[in-house]
Amino acid sequence: MICPECKNELESGVSVCPTCGFDVNANKWECEECHTFVDNNVDVCPTCGGPKKITVQDELKADTVQPDINKRKIVGIAMILAACIVCAIGFTRITSSKYKFYKQHYAECEEGYIESKALADSYYPGFFRSSYEEIASAYKEMMDEDMKKIKSFKIEAGTCWGAGAGLFVAGLLVIGIKRKVI
Repeated sequence: MICPECKNELESGVSVCPTCGFDVNANKWECEECHTFVDNNVDVCPTCGGPKKITVQDELKADTVQPDINKRKIVGIAMILAACIVCAIGFTRITSSKYKFYKQHYAECEEGYIESKALADSYYPGFFRSSYEEIASAYKEMMDEDMKKIKSFKIEAGTCWGAGAGLFVAGLLVIGIKRKVI
């Protein structure tokens, strides 16, 4: 056998070259016919054509070949963190000052609408009644506009929560955590 590093002749079965200290067995297998060390990714000795001997260790490696678990866990955890962020964004949509403003404004317009409508209904047809009906109509239009904005905030929040839930479940599945179904 010859050391691949310093090209000195080695005795059979030596794992470290006594001349240069090179680990001759690192990522290599020894051909049983000509005792040449061959890269592990080659199945036939290029010197003599001898086949690679399959060891118990090789069989164990073949049985345990899996995707890189650490990378999957990192991706899964990143997905779960992203899910939390997306859900938090959704929560901010319905706790923002704009959302609170539109809810408060809607409540005030609703009170004004009810009051104006009641006053309009208390008068006989005429100047005061039509004025109060116009005021009630203006309140109703503002209420409708406010409700559109409130619904858009709720839709945005719901969309974020739905996306966050999907990301969370996907992250759990990537990591490999599954719920047992009974």
